[in-house]
Amino acid sequence: MNTKNRMQEGEAQGRKLLGNKWDKVIEALSNQNQDITKYIVEWAYGEVYSRPALTMAQREIISLTSLAMLGLKPQLKTHLFAAVNAGLSEEEIMEIFIQLALFAGFPIALFAIKTAREVFDEIRQNNPSDPGTGVKTNNQTS
Repeated sequence: MNTKNRMQEGEAQGRKLLGNKWDKVIEALSNQNQDITKYIVEWAYGEVYSRPALTMAQREIISLTSLAMLGLKPQLKTHLFAAVNAGLSEEEIMEIFIQLALFAGFPIALFAIKTAREVFDEIRQNNPSDPGTGVKTNNQTS
C-alpha cells in the first residue's frame, strides 16, 4: 500500500472508530506536530488498524488496557469512544477493567473505571434520544 492509500485508509479507520471526534483528535495532534500526526494516521490507523487478523473491538480492548496501565487519561477517553463505536458494551468495557485489576492492580482499574464512567456519561448526554449511538449493555441490541 502506498503512502496516499495508507493516509486514505487511516482517515477511513479513524472516522469509523471516532466519528465526529476524529477531526478534533487530528486537530489536537496537528497543533503539537504535523509529522507525528501524519505518522499516526498513516501507520497506526492506515497500516496497523487495517490488518485483518483482529477485529476493531479486539484492537480497542488492547488499546484500553494499555492506555489504562500507562495512566494516559486523554488517550484512554478517546479509545473508550472508539471501543463503543467498535461495538463493545458498557458491561464488556467494565469487565475488561475488572480483569485488568488482576494484572495491573486496583488503583489502575479504578482509574480506568472512573474514566469510562465519564465517557459513558458524555455519550448519554450528547445522544439521549439515539440508542444507536449511545452506550449499550450486553442485553441491548441497538
